[in-house]
Amino acid sequence: MKKIVGIFCFVILVISLSFILWQLKDEKRLQIAIIDKTVPSESYREHLGFNWLLKTLKYVDSNNHSYQLDDYFGFKPNTSKKTYSINKLPHSYANEDLIYIADTYGVYQEDFPWIKKKREGDRSNLVYGGLKMNEWKAIVNRLNEDKKSTLVAEFNTLASPTDEAVRNHMSSVLGIQGSGWMGRYFDELDYRKNNEIPKWLVDAYGDNWKYSGKGFILINDKENKIVVLKTGEDIDDKGIWLKFTEQGKKAFHLDKSVKYNYWFDIVTSEDDSNVLANYDWNLTIKGKKKLMDENIPTSFVAVNRTHVKNATSYYLAGDFNDISTVPNLYKMEGILTINKYAYRFSESSFYWDAYVPMMKTILKQAYENKTDQKEDVSKSKQTEKKDIHYSARISDDKMEVNIQGKWQSMKIKGVNIGIAKPGYFP
Repeated sequence: MKKIVGIFCFVILVISLSFILWQLKDEKRLQIAIIDKTVPSESYREHLGFNWLLKTLKYVDSNNHSYQLDDYFGFKPNTSKKTYSINKLPHSYANEDLIYIADTYGVYQEDFPWIKKKREGDRSNLVYGGLKMNEWKAIVNRLNEDKKSTLVAEFNTLASPTDEAVRNHMSSVLGIQGSGWMGRYFDELDYRKNNEIPKWLVDAYGDNWKYSGKGFILINDKENKIVVLKTGEDIDDKGIWLKFTEQGKKAFHLDKSVKYNYWFDIVTSEDDSNVLANYDWNLTIKGKKKLMDENIPTSFVAVNRTHVKNATSYYLAGDFNDISTVPNLYKMEGILTINKYAYRFSESSFYWDAYVPMMKTILKQAYENKTDQKEDVSKSKQTEKKDIHYSARISDDKMEVNIQGKWQSMKIKGVNIGIAKPGYFP
């Protein structure tokens, strides 16, 4: 009994100490603009994980306020009133240190939670979504400033309904080339058994859809094409993995590959040295032929990083931040490590094993950029003061001159050349 009580007291002590250590950590001021146009419900799923991470790492805005779930630009639903509002994207990001584009896919009429439906993914009328050229140019203007900045763009920033001209310009800035294809793993391809198969796909193929079992569905939204890769026939049963390059291992201090099971973008990089991670899967000869027949790359980028002037941009070619729930507990030192092991075999394991450590590094670099910039300004001002040289000065009631590094008093002789006598005013 005493042993059990001792263990219990030790656990309580460790937990209490973790809370205290978290409270003692300094807050980090970093101004962040979060863009999320895909918020059909108040679950805030597309930026929920990013918001939780900001809070546990103690990042605050310029007013020292912690980031809340509704601190974003984009679509804002009100489920109780069955309505919504739009928080328009800013015309200027001059004061932002980091811009995070979570999702721009948007909201369609059938997406609202107050509309009853058996299956998600119906292609109804667009309510709000896509990134406009003027919205994107405002972001680019910030990246072109002398002041350092960071951009993180996540899937599916480069997909419909964003105009092709905007997509092309974004791809150029992010250093990638899109294929027009995206994909996702499904543990059951039979839509009768799996409600996660998009409704538009069911409507388009209906009884002609003969697939079942595990596999991937690849979609070309522009050309209205699909390719199905069946596990065991076209690809092995290991699925698709995020594999870090040497540059990625150095950048994120991550060595192990991480399995990924959600939506991904099929893109390639304009420069291999910018690739921090690739998607890795083992295709059969039959699977490779299916991709080659549609000109789909068999190997493609998962994380790409580019540098433009004083800006660093990242493209995350997957729905990495998409997580349905996060722990209520976040005010605890070491909580990230605890959750990494606690959720190791859950559906959210990718979030803890890959997304969290990557974003932790990116946030740290953005914060250091801001801190270094302030120090550079301070040093510049000090240097300016040191560089001011003068050869004469007033000390007390005397004039002094600098002779070979030493200040010496100087006598001044003058002559009165006025027309009046000394002591008299004319």
